Amino acid sequence: MKKILFSILILSASLLLSQEKRERTITQTAITGYRNIALGMSKNDVIKAINDDPLMILPRRFKYISDIDIENIEDFISLQENKFFKSGYFLFKDDALYAITITFQEKQASFLETLSYLNSKYGMGNFLDAETVAWQNGDKILSIERPTIIKYMIITDYESNESTDTNNNATLNNEDNKRRSLFEGL
Repeated sequence: MKKILFSILILSASLLLSQEKRERTITQTAITGYRNIALGMSKNDVIKAINDDPLMILPRRFKYISDIDIENIEDFISLQENKFFKSGYFLFKDDALYAITITFQEKQASFLETLSYLNSKYGMGNFLDAETVAWQNGDKILSIERPTIIKYMIITDYESNESTDTNNNATLNNEDNKRRSLFEGL
């Protein structure tokens, strides 16, 4: 009996691995952002929204904002770890929020519980791989990854850069250069 179960497990794992990469579920529900933080917001508005949120904590330097202070904030803001969030990152381009990554504390939100909520709100998401489920609405993507990481992203700039490179050799060389530079920074 154990051999049969093991064989079935091996067969189903190989079938999963052999499938083509799946596409994100297209949802009719707007993907805006997390809590009161919407993609496209300015840095100042995001900082204010996080400071007003009772669950999120910013590092001390973001507590009191003035016009002079906002000029010194880089294009990246992180949350301070607390009871609810292991980490949180907000990325900006041209003073507009384009990506949010929130990692929940495992005791507060499990992957399956969070996935169930997202499925009820956005429709059944597609598994892109064994660890990731994703939805898309227009140029916005929402994904959940194991253990419980939620990501919101605007993809317009990324996909337009990707589609303009039609020369396969240039793409391969570009990928080789990116891979090589990955290790040069170690």
